[in-house]
Amino acid sequence: MLFALQSYIVLPESKQRAMNRTMFKNFKIDKNVPLPAYWQIKEFIKGKIDSGDMSSGDRLPSELELSRNIKVSPMTVRHAFSELVKKGLLERFQGKGTFVSSEKVEAEFEGAVVSSKNIGVLIKDFHGEDFYFQPMISGIEKACAAAGYSLHIHKTGNHGLLDLENSLLRRLIEGGLLQGLLINGALNSGDLKFLSKSGIPHVFLDNEYPGKNYPAVLIDDRAAVKSMLKTLFDNGAKRIGLFCGVRSTKKEAIAKRADRMAQAYHKAMNKNNLYIDDDWIQICVADEASKAVQRILKAKKTPEVIIAYGDSYANIALRAVRELDVQVEVWNYADSENSLLPGVGKPVRQLGECAMELLLSLIKREKLNNVVITLPPADSQSHF
Repeated sequence: MLFALQSYIVLPESKQRAMNRTMFKNFKIDKNVPLPAYWQIKEFIKGKIDSGDMSSGDRLPSELELSRNIKVSPMTVRHAFSELVKKGLLERFQGKGTFVSSEKVEAEFEGAVVSSKNIGVLIKDFHGEDFYFQPMISGIEKACAAAGYSLHIHKTGNHGLLDLENSLLRRLIEGGLLQGLLINGALNSGDLKFLSKSGIPHVFLDNEYPGKNYPAVLIDDRAAVKSMLKTLFDNGAKRIGLFCGVRSTKKEAIAKRADRMAQAYHKAMNKNNLYIDDDWIQICVADEASKAVQRILKAKKTPEVIIAYGDSYANIALRAVRELDVQVEVWNYADSENSLLPGVGKPVRQLGECAMELLLSLIKREKLNNVVITLPPADSQSHF
């Protein structure tokens, strides 16, 4: 969809450059997450458009100027711009530059109205666990492509689906522009009621709502911890710590991975009559992880092994072990397929593929809405 250049209100050259410098001043490529640089640029710009920080007619910096500012190649910036042009969020005009399009929603999903084959993936945010998201999205993309569907990823942030910040997403659901949803992250009761009322087929990714029969594909975290502890017990380990992310709050209906891991840990340790030091169990947000693992390693009785929640937590634990020069082994409930640490893995790629296959069955009305599939952890690897 093309719009006449006259429909844009373009700021004077000097003001436009000043706005661009301010807009991108604090933006940096996060090299600690396995997401391509072009993707990060694309999502940053899309977020600014969705939030209203960038409006119809705003001109973006040139590819060369932006590449210098954020220290990437012009080709990387061009790739990001091209993706947004395809979605109808940006438009290029020869000799004039790249501008934010008008009628963002209609332009972005113009093709979707025609094809009616679009799947939305709702992710709360990309953060330290992005070792987990990349293979999951890859699995979803593979299954989407095989079925002829387009994939649209939406970051919901800390906002509910009914909040103003997610009004664009809500309009897409209500307007029938998405045929199904895959959801990763906790939803509140209002969100759940909205989804039920909308009638859109949806599947929860790795989210467990106790007492509810929502369609979901889960990873058996309890089995993962049980498997690692059995191997450790068989090899004589007795002092074992647990280092993982936050549990659910009283306000959340969801059971988080940390809840399931802690439950399995306590059950197995108690069954084997093994001592548990209070400091050996640290359940915390990523920002507090460095301090938390120090408490494990400085406990009165140092554990022989720490079981980590995933790649980011395992890396933090490894750094702390080296800094304190202690003889503690780190086992990893791995997110990535390339982890070199002992432990077991999360079948994250299979999770994405399986969830997409279940969603397609719901769209075709081949399965009931209360189907829950639980995937076993990936094969363990012991380094004893």
